Amino acid sequence: SIFDEKGVSLLFNFFGGMIILFILFGVLSFTSDMLDTRFNLRGIVRGMVLSIPLLTMSVTAYLTGLYLRKKGKYFKLSYLLGLIIMSVAMGILPLCYRSIIVYPIMLGLLGLGSGLVLPAINTMVTSATQSEQRGGVTSLYGSVRFIGVALGPPTFSLLQNGGIPLMFLTGSGLALTAGILGFIFISEQRVMKQSG
Repeated sequence: SIFDEKGVSLLFNFFGGMIILFILFGVLSFTSDMLDTRFNLRGIVRGMVLSIPLLTMSVTAYLTGLYLRKKGKYFKLSYLLGLIIMSVAMGILPLCYRSIIVYPIMLGLLGLGSGLVLPAINTMVTSATQSEQRGGVTSLYGSVRFIGVALGPPTFSLLQNGGIPLMFLTGSGLALTAGILGFIFISEQRVMKQSG
């Protein structure tokens, strides 16, 4: 089966996708509350700040997808680079969350990192399977990603009880761990090869 042949690579692709959305939605949940309580920003202004990482992610993902499709390689490199950028952004956020200028820039960097990773994962996951298996595998991947979406906000709220630096640094550590493990265990050559 596909999981016997490419299970390890798919597992770490799934894990990377889950961690990205776990971090992104955890940070967005914290940011939404903080913009209201610390900066007294509401309505469209708060919405515009919250849209920064998502807009950056969308643009980066589109451009990254075009580049990766053209080159047909560098998927693991894009995966690792994006998660390192996310890890760096999460490491800097504890130092700047009180700044209404620097904090949104770091949110943009977070979106940039996720935008580098997601197209690489999407391509590797879909390329790993034949057409008759693709629906099941991509559905599973989508479900795993939404587990990250669901767990992010409550987990970040719990971590915040231990201090804001702990919350951000935990996310930073998770991003770095996912990046390194994925780079080590994902076999780009194997996962991109269609099963016979």
